[in-house]
Amino acid sequence: ISISSEFPALSKASFQLLIPFTTTYKCEVGFSVLTKIKTKFRSRLNAAPDVRVALSSCKLDWNAILENK
Repeated sequence: ISISSEFPALSKASFQLLIPFTTTYKCEVGFSVLTKIKTKFRSRLNAAPDVRVALSSCKLDWNAILENK
């Protein structure tokens, strides 16, 4: 991204080539998570909170959380 001003054509071509793979990957991961949750917790009506947690990329500092209890 930092070289996009130096090589705009190459940057644009690489984005057009690489972006579909990342979005397809995210879509596949989301679908897999949803099917896993829906089969594991079939009786739940709303799977959105579980999907949100499963797809989240934040890392929790468990030591800090447990120290504050």
